[in-house]
Amino acid sequence: MAALHQKYNELETDLIVRRDIPRESVKSFMENEVSTKVLELYRCRRMIDAALETPNQVEVMAKYNEVSTKVLELYRCRRMIDAALETPNQVEVMAKYNDIKDKVATLMSQSYPELQVKGQISLEVKESKRDIEVEMSFAGHGCLDIDGLTVPRIPHSLSLVASVDMPASKKLNFITDSCYYEGITYLSRSAQTIDIIDKEHKYVGPRFTLDFETQCFTVYDDRIYVMQHGNRHRICIYNLQGKRISQWNYYDFSKGTANMLAIVSGQIVIADRSNQQVNIYSLNGEIKKQFPCSLISDYQLTICSAGQDSVIMTDVCLHKIFRFSLLTGEVEWLSKAIRFPKYMACYRDKYVLVSCLYKFHNIWVLNINTGERLFELVDPFQKAEGIAVGLQIHGDTLLRRDHQTIRYYKLQ
Repeated sequence: MAALHQKYNELETDLIVRRDIPRESVKSFMENEVSTKVLELYRCRRMIDAALETPNQVEVMAKYNEVSTKVLELYRCRRMIDAALETPNQVEVMAKYNDIKDKVATLMSQSYPELQVKGQISLEVKESKRDIEVEMSFAGHGCLDIDGLTVPRIPHSLSLVASVDMPASKKLNFITDSCYYEGITYLSRSAQTIDIIDKEHKYVGPRFTLDFETQCFTVYDDRIYVMQHGNRHRICIYNLQGKRISQWNYYDFSKGTANMLAIVSGQIVIADRSNQQVNIYSLNGEIKKQFPCSLISDYQLTICSAGQDSVIMTDVCLHKIFRFSLLTGEVEWLSKAIRFPKYMACYRDKYVLVSCLYKFHNIWVLNINTGERLFELVDPFQKAEGIAVGLQIHGDTLLRRDHQTIRYYKLQ
């Protein structure tokens, strides 16, 4: 039996080594032959955006009509290429690439080289019946690098790093929102304070006091942007020490539940539910863009940034999750795979982690490019009687909060 076990380990090691040969060939090919060209097309898209900033409308239209449609389609192809590299199945990678390359070649009026991989492995069944099936996968968080971009593996488990409970209080003092910024966790509390958890996961206490209760907030570029609870039209801006710098009003005359905000590429994104549109503001409250969006309802919405040019939104009551482009105003995908989706965060711009209103222990992993449901994580540390009311991701660290506790997990 020992000899059989040793022989099996030798065969398994040899198979893993031989699988790495075609894997590295595919990785090298995508880096050297494909990635550079497609990144050039993405830079062209940025040139279009720059052209739209000029007051010369004739010049704008000339540049836009010349390249916009073509480059936008190529940018979608780039996303398809990124999605193709997410699977460890090299046969599927090559099949997806071959589907994409002809479309890209037509748009670019040039051809791409054929993908040829040496040393591919095939498994041969020696007998008609087998009692044991062996599934092999690479351990750890293996990533493919494409010109500085990474494609992380799908997270499959959670490892608890720390749990921080709020101190006992004579009055109810719930956590209403949280934000991780430069190693510090900022908390808004129902007692109208902004509290601090330090880098060692120790509760420090209130940083400053507000004159209103917080609906939601985020920290960006050493500024705290607070959406006021009870007044659905006001954003207040503070420095990190709690000094109010400015405030401005946003548009949302919905009588439904409270709204939320996200900051994407230095701009604030808020859904205007009363007019079914997405409003994009400067950090000072100036309207920059407005896009109609028929998927926005009068119910409670949550929103988070997805890369540099889009957001993910959920509609709890209508069981919808969708990705919305801030460049084109298009809905890139719509998913109804999760009932009562509410709390979400994006993981390394490749996956969306979503939890729902009632199943507190479950977190679903979606493909950020397609909305496809990929995997279901289970949080064994979430209290059965607790209510998970938020998700946030920083690197490989996941923050979950309920009314009285912040938990830090490592995504694995």
